Amino acid sequence: MPDTRVIGSDLEVSGTITQRGVAVSTAPTVRQYGAVGDGVTNDTAAFVAAIAAVPTTGGTVVIPPGTYAINLTINRPKVRLIGSHIGRVNSAVSPAGLVPYDVTQPVITISDDTQLNEGVQLQNLEFNGGGTGYYGLKLRGGCYSQFFENLTIQSFTKKGLWITTDTTFPCAYLYFN
Repeated sequence: MPDTRVIGSDLEVSGTITQRGVAVSTAPTVRQYGAVGDGVTNDTAAFVAAIAAVPTTGGTVVIPPGTYAINLTINRPKVRLIGSHIGRVNSAVSPAGLVPYDVTQPVITISDDTQLNEGVQLQNLEFNGGGTGYYGLKLRGGCYSQFFENLTIQSFTKKGLWITTDTTFPCAYLYFN
């Protein structure tokens, strides 16, 4: 039997849901690992824990509606983060989605140039610097064959999207839609 709970207006389910006799797998959410989503609390540890729960063969982490203050480094392959934020009206005035906890660091950095991190996917996410954050999404050496779909990156003071190749591994085959 799946574990269910209601947070605000969101229903979260963990475990397996059976629909008409067919098992449907559910992905972990960052809230199940302690994310608050209030835009003030540092939710980085919850994101790290949710990603660590994804099998090494790959999987998805769901980011429910909310404002998550993070500075996250993803340094593993085959992880998909899927959110519910796709370019809201007036989002520069009222930041939501992913905001920087430490405004001098990227909200999300993918790879640290120590290995190839193939198959990372980010979907339906809003990165919002609120006019004070320096960096949104940073892709470093080791980003390989990655997919980015329906991202909104706005209101950063230095670089919203920062792609850099380090000394060990290249950034290659990055797909934006």
